[in-house]
Amino acid sequence: MQKGTGFAALGLVESFKSRISLVKENEILGDGNMMDLLQSLGDGVLIGLIYALLGLCVVIIFKASEAFNFAVGEFLVIGSFLFYVLFFDLNIPLLIALPVGLLAAAITGAIIERLTIKPWDDLLSQ
Repeated sequence: MQKGTGFAALGLVESFKSRISLVKENEILGDGNMMDLLQSLGDGVLIGLIYALLGLCVVIIFKASEAFNFAVGEFLVIGSFLFYVLFFDLNIPLLIALPVGLLAAAITGAIIERLTIKPWDDLLSQ
């Protein structure tokens, strides 16, 4: 291989070396606090778990009804917003705010199912 080809020609090696030196000097990571790293890892894991639960909800609904229903995210937003308001704004304890948020999402889903999905299902099954 000739000199000047590959990664060196693109300047990627030099860029990577300069970024490593910046990390070593704590210019990118700030003060290099390990708690920041652990917090970021925890946030990433929790966000991934939420995406996994949403995907699981879509699969369960599809297997049960043989129809795609992407409204699961709307119910998640309703329940989580109500939980946020109750827990953070109104300072209601976690053990009360969490079930209320879940119950609100379930009730909203039941109302929407009875008012919109059930009439169409009955109409189409005739």
